[in-house]
This record gives sequence, C-alpha cells and structure tokens, in this order.
Amino acid sequence: MELARVIGNCISAIVRCKESNGWPDILSLIAFLIKTGKRGAENGIICLEELCEDMDTVCQITDFEPLIPLLVSAARSKELSGKVRGASLYSLTFGYIITAGAIFDKYVQAVIQVMFELMQETLTENADEHIEKHLCGLCIILIKDKREGVSGISKELFGYNVRVLGSRNYEAACAACDFWQIYLKTEWSREHEEKRLNVLEETLTELIPQLLLAMRYSDTDLSGMIRDSESDVKCEEEQNGTCV
Repeated sequence: MELARVIGNCISAIVRCKESNGWPDILSLIAFLIKTGKRGAENGIICLEELCEDMDTVCQITDFEPLIPLLVSAARSKELSGKVRGASLYSLTFGYIITAGAIFDKYVQAVIQVMFELMQETLTENADEHIEKHLCGLCIILIKDKREGVSGISKELFGYNVRVLGSRNYEAACAACDFWQIYLKTEWSREHEEKRLNVLEETLTELIPQLLLAMRYSDTDLSGMIRDSESDVKCEEEQNGTCV
C-alpha cells in the first residue's frame, strides 16, 4: 500500500499542473480500479486518500458521486484492512466537504447507516485506530451540516464519541474532543434540540469523567514541562547574574 501512496502523491502533482489541464477523469479511473477486486480497492482507496489530502487538487474535479457508494461499501467490508476502511471514511469526509454536501443527499442515509454499523462494531471488536479517528471526522462533518438523519442515532453517536475520548489512539481522542466541542455549540431546531438534550442528559454521567480524564497530562508531558520550567529558570538566573 505504500506504493499506492506514492502513486497518489504523483497523481496529485499531475492534477495540480494547470498546463496539462489537470486530469479530469482521474476519479472515474479510481472508481474503476476499486471495482476490480480487493487489491484494486485497496490501491484505489489509498490513492484517493492521498489525492483528498490536497484539497485544491480535488476541487478541480467534480465527478465524485460514483465513488460514494463504493466508499460506503469499502468502509463496511471486513475483508479490507482497517487502514483502507479508515481511508474510505476519510475520503467520504473530504468528498462531503469539497462538494458542500450537495451530491450526498441521496446517499446520506447509507452513510449514516454505515457509521452506525461501525459504531456497533467497535463495541464487540478491538477498534482499529484508523476507523476510530476517521469515523469521528465524518461525525463532525455531518453535525456541522446539521444532517437531520444524524439525530436518529444520537444515542449511538454520543456513546461512541464518549468511548473514543478514552482511546489510546491520541489522534482519535483529539477527534472525539473536537466532536463534542462542535456538537455542543451547534444550534438545532426546537424538535431536534429536545431529543438531543434528552439523550445528552443520559450521557453526562459518562461524558464528564472522560472529559476530565482527557484533560490530564501524561507522565511524558509532565516530565517535558518540568524540564522546560527548569531550563527557563536557569536562563533567567544566568541573565540576572544569580546563577550559582
């Protein structure tokens, strides 16, 4: 898959080249590759992930819609590695951003359904770090857009993002923190606000302790801060001529 990443970077460079008018049908080619089987799906999705990381590159290309059902299927498939399934979620997230959610209307329920399935999967199996992190990212995007279907799985949504706060995966835990910050600041219609508050009230007894735990510095962080503090004191003493 590392080769696929290198190829993805090369494709990004080619698409950014205005002199060659980019590569207009690149997403169609990636969609074709994903359809060829497991190996094709792995390579195609990893290439797409690299392509998505360069936002302005993908913005030159509008033909993202055929990829949506393929990425949903890949995220659901246990035949693929957690890395590839996570990359599928990541690509869905960026696809949603660059298209402003416009082409997702007829797929949003399928996207929410696969999110629900993955949340349930993490309850019974060891959660993959890539799935954990990118699932939180997709949650954030749908919340920002106030997708009404999300409120239907709010209990699972809350429970998942509470669990991930305690994840050993630092990036996933940070993504979960971002989720709570954005979710609690988002204004909803009165109907959805009442539903949200009812479920949120049930979650607070788990959420608050996890948030407090997430605020604690690790032993490594504490050691680093102590060293920095001692170094600052020493420098100040040297400047004041009080260093012994």
